[in-house]
Amino acid sequence: MPYAALDLDGTLYPGTAGLALLSALAKGGHCPAGDAASLFAFLDQLAADQLNTVDKATRACQLYARAVAATDPRVVEQLSHTIWQSERRTLFSFTRPLVDALHRAGHTTILISGSPHEIVRAAADDLGITHCQGAVFRDGHVIRAPGIPGVKESILPADAEVSFAFGNSASDSDLLARAVHPIAFEPLPLLRKAAEVNGWTVVDRTTLLPTVMDLIRDGEELRTAASSALTHSR
Repeated sequence: MPYAALDLDGTLYPGTAGLALLSALAKGGHCPAGDAASLFAFLDQLAADQLNTVDKATRACQLYARAVAATDPRVVEQLSHTIWQSERRTLFSFTRPLVDALHRAGHTTILISGSPHEIVRAAADDLGITHCQGAVFRDGHVIRAPGIPGVKESILPADAEVSFAFGNSASDSDLLARAVHPIAFEPLPLLRKAAEVNGWTVVDRTTLLPTVMDLIRDGEELRTAASSALTHSR
């Protein structure tokens, strides 16, 4: 089945799930407040879209890894589910209908995010998304970092057919470049420029769902016509 790849932060959810998690970890005394504050201070001083460059995204991941280096993985897992139960209420209104439509159309969905895998898994389970991959940190090291530009596309199987890909930042560019239908959602400047150069579809929170429904319908009509032509040729 074709894949539909979805970004979480800024695309389905108007925030950064990993930062909500880190804030809760620091507030609960599960990680050093100073290390968490260092990451937040680093992010606060970035100009618009700077986080979506390789060097800045890499530094942000390193700071996150340092902040949670000594945190009990069981606490991260438990708190991720607790935090998501609150954050899920802020999902864009199109999110659940979009995922349902992609499933009905026969797509294998995958949620890919730069936020920690634990909270990405909580979001994926909530949305009924089949597969997911978030950032993985271990003992102060970055093991996997989908938030770094150029990494997300490598998460999909090499031979996977990617029908749809959705994202809002430059870290999603490689994923969109692989898709039959690349959808740039309210793109940040670097992704907007890439969308203009490559002719990718640009949507907002009002137009995303009807645009996707039209593409799904067009694809179904095309498959029906092809099947009919094949039948008549026999």
